[in-house]
Amino acid sequence: VFSRAQWLARVTRGRSVAAVAGTHGKTSTSAALAVALRSAGLDVSAIVGGNVPQFPNGRNAVGGGDDVFVVEADEYDGAFLGLEPTTAVLLNVEHDHPDMFEDERAVIEMFARFLKRVKPGGTVVACGDDANVRSLVNGLPEKVWDERDETSDDELLDDDSGTRRRVIRCVTFGFGANNAWRAVDVRFDKETGGCSFNIEHEGAFVSELSVPGIGAYAALNALAAFVAAAVVCRGRFEDDTDSFYRTLCVSLATHEGVKRRMQCVGETTDVYVYDDYAHHPTAVRLSIAAMRESHKDAFLAVAFQPHTFSRTETMFDAFVDALSGSRADFIVVTSVFDARPKERGNTRKERGDAKVRGGNVAVDVAARAGGAFAATEDEAVDSVVAAGWGAAGGG
Repeated sequence: VFSRAQWLARVTRGRSVAAVAGTHGKTSTSAALAVALRSAGLDVSAIVGGNVPQFPNGRNAVGGGDDVFVVEADEYDGAFLGLEPTTAVLLNVEHDHPDMFEDERAVIEMFARFLKRVKPGGTVVACGDDANVRSLVNGLPEKVWDERDETSDDELLDDDSGTRRRVIRCVTFGFGANNAWRAVDVRFDKETGGCSFNIEHEGAFVSELSVPGIGAYAALNALAAFVAAAVVCRGRFEDDTDSFYRTLCVSLATHEGVKRRMQCVGETTDVYVYDDYAHHPTAVRLSIAAMRESHKDAFLAVAFQPHTFSRTETMFDAFVDALSGSRADFIVVTSVFDARPKERGNTRKERGDAKVRGGNVAVDVAARAGGAFAATEDEAVDSVVAAGWGAAGGG
């Protein structure tokens, strides 16, 4: 029996690995990257953490004959430490998985170990908007070559001993002006129901991109996939870069996403039902904000199922803030999904003010967020339907 780290090391050995890591967005970004690279003509392999409609049989993996292997790089239990990426995408870093990581510092240390796995001559594609990502990139033990520097044509440096060695490139992306690649003028696209934005590189316009996803984070994930694809294919399409960029934009514009990642699972004339895997306070806040942005005048009902007791307890206040501070019209919280019943006991804590139903933390989240509680998924559906019917003027 192999651990995930051991298994990833075995299946990716000898391949050029493009690893997508981060607390949020890694499934969506790795899927988009794999689909975009395949659209550009690369027969890449890929393993991601969700089912991708454009993969064979809509599964979460695809095999290919090319040397490139796209991997969703998961920090939990150090699974991504089995990888030796040629390209490492770092989207964001914050505290998560409290059953594994006691605090944010422990998470940062794990990501630092991951970046040390990047091969010499490789590239880190880093979100310059994220403070923890910036700190991690600046703290790399090896000399980092920023793509804006003209260090040397062949990307080789002399170290103190006089030995020539390859350095690690760093390419930044994001919304801020400090990034090499930027998403500018992000806007809701009424025609597609997604979002559109302009891609700029070093202040120069590259392309307009419209993607099906909604919200600022969808734009950021798409930009990350675009930049990562450009890095992976560096040197392959230099004779016709514009055509290559157009291919990437078409692929990202027609990307069908990942199951349970802001997926529209049903609609009628007046009702839309979305399924999203948001299970961290930050993701919950961004997902609800994206829904409100795309459906400004709609009655917005949110049914939230907390994921793991340790996360719900440790991040209790953040969950309350994310839900109560949202612009949702109705909130219902259902029972915690106990994904890891044997969580490490040293990170779990009792909430002294949780007194309803024996201290059920989901009940407490609902009460503090000003929402309702439903013990089962069926009860949650019934409460959403009733709230929507009442808002529509039903009896």
